[in-house]
Amino acid sequence: MLGGGRQAIACCEDPTIELNGVLMPKRVTVTGRIAACRGIAWWGLLTIALSCFLSCRPASSPEPQEKTAPGQGKQQLPRQQIDPAKQIQWGNQKVDRQRLERSIQLATDYMVRACDQQGHFEYLVHLDPQVKIYPEYNIVRHVGAMMGLAVAHQFKPAEESKRALLRADRFLKEKCLGPVDGHPELLAVWSRPEVTMVKHDVQAKLGGTGLGLVALAYLEAIQPGTTSKQDLRKLANFILFMQKEDGDFYANYIPAQGGRVDLPGAWMFSGEAALGLLMLYEIDSDRRWLEAAEKAIYYLAESQVDVVPTFADQWVLQAGRRWVPLVKGSPFGPSRQQIMAHLTRTCQDMLADQRALQADPRIAGCFARAGITCSTGTCLEGILNAWSCLPDDQRLLKQQILEGATAGVDFLLKSQIRHGRCAGGWTFITPLLSPDDARLSPHFQAQAEEIRIDYVQHPLCALVRYHELLQQGVLGGGQPAGKQ
Repeated sequence: MLGGGRQAIACCEDPTIELNGVLMPKRVTVTGRIAACRGIAWWGLLTIALSCFLSCRPASSPEPQEKTAPGQGKQQLPRQQIDPAKQIQWGNQKVDRQRLERSIQLATDYMVRACDQQGHFEYLVHLDPQVKIYPEYNIVRHVGAMMGLAVAHQFKPAEESKRALLRADRFLKEKCLGPVDGHPELLAVWSRPEVTMVKHDVQAKLGGTGLGLVALAYLEAIQPGTTSKQDLRKLANFILFMQKEDGDFYANYIPAQGGRVDLPGAWMFSGEAALGLLMLYEIDSDRRWLEAAEKAIYYLAESQVDVVPTFADQWVLQAGRRWVPLVKGSPFGPSRQQIMAHLTRTCQDMLADQRALQADPRIAGCFARAGITCSTGTCLEGILNAWSCLPDDQRLLKQQILEGATAGVDFLLKSQIRHGRCAGGWTFITPLLSPDDARLSPHFQAQAEEIRIDYVQHPLCALVRYHELLQQGVLGGGQPAGKQ
């Protein structure tokens, strides 16, 4: 198998589908893989799912070791240093602005086409029309796709993207948004089996409500009044209801199981919840939103102090970008210093993962093993957002972020499909590698040519953020480096 970086957590951003996805008899979807899993025991499938997630280690690391979640014991994983003389020098690399803008438009067009008249996104397609796609829908990724469309529309307002966004909003509110019995002050984004097409209990997932709040806050900036402030507050109340005293969260709310439920991986979505709360605070200055968000980010920072490397959590970096301006001028005590240290370490570890993949020029600039495009998009989203909130004493890191981001964007531009029915999308594995490459594991070969909606959303958001920094002049103008 091709070695290389950790897979960013956003590629499996719904653990109760992706880990409980084993409940589907024909599919294990931790990384969107189509697999024939009928007849395998549930615990065996869970082991496979967890091993897929935990195996995303840097190429320079030893064999993967079991790694505990924050707050459940800490374990260091040594990272071998790469000889600087063997590293690719990215300092003079630049991205052609017109090519970048064309890529953003192609991806936006894909997202618009993928949203049907009912507001339902085409969740998964495959380049090979002979490959059978089993029905499934992920509500967390639905609201994530709404976020991507909103980011694209803000970049270049167009009636087509706005209409698609409003269709997706209608689908969300008709099919998924609903009250919590016995709690009239709460509203949640529900995953219902008739919508997800997966047999499971009706449940409200932390990630769904967190990203739902993000998407609806974005939509408010585009068309104010689309969602009432009362409903936005009720969604935020649900997030607070799911938060524990130490800042961690319950993963799901499942009425059939008694309410709030702890599941492995809930920590992965604390950043999404924090981001939603911070975006609401920007339009509704209730201190509860800011305090709960800071508490969540601090938990992530404190629980990973001794974890090496940090988890590739781009959502905490996006939340950090919103959080820093909101607390500027306030006392910056030890807890906030620890948050900044965590944001810094997370960026450093992501860039180390990227450097570990430099040996193969076909995937140079990629952040994740085997040329995974979505994880590259999520890491780029993270570091490009963090660039804006890192302190001045991190000038070297900020420069490394810009250089690594340029290499990452170049990788995404080369990996995007430009023609045909899937134009604008990204396959799970870059087409720069053959899907039957002997170094790819069988399950990566099986999913190499599939396109899931979040495989487009994350690179799209990353490219838009990169363009924003290009416009600000911090990237040296983005002139062509040569013939493209």
